[in-house]
Amino acid sequence: METLRHGFEMDPMTRSKLEGLLRAQKTPLGLAKRAKAMLLLADGLGVVKAARAANLHRANVCRWRERFMAEGPAGLLDLPRPGRPPRETVVESRFLQAIPPSPERPPSVAASAPEMDHAAIP
Repeated sequence: METLRHGFEMDPMTRSKLEGLLRAQKTPLGLAKRAKAMLLLADGLGVVKAARAANLHRANVCRWRERFMAEGPAGLLDLPRPGRPPRETVVESRFLQAIPPSPERPPSVAASAPEMDHAAIP
């Protein structure tokens, strides 16, 4: 594990997951920017330089860093918005399946779909 001057540790498995998100062509742009910022922070860059390189505002990088520290890689995903729930992309569903659900974040809809009782459906 790497100890960082910004107060969190990143193990090699987490690093490889974030690098995989950057390489995937179907990764949503916001998620790719957040992953890039966390990797740059892990490499020892300051918040301002990481924000510039990831094309994010400094305050947003600080907020995403706090969520990353609290929830791990799952903290980089967008929180649910009001209204009709969106469909998860293939990359997001694979990413969520690779991370065990935390107590603060419910399992994804795609992960719970096979467990649904289909007997009530005509």
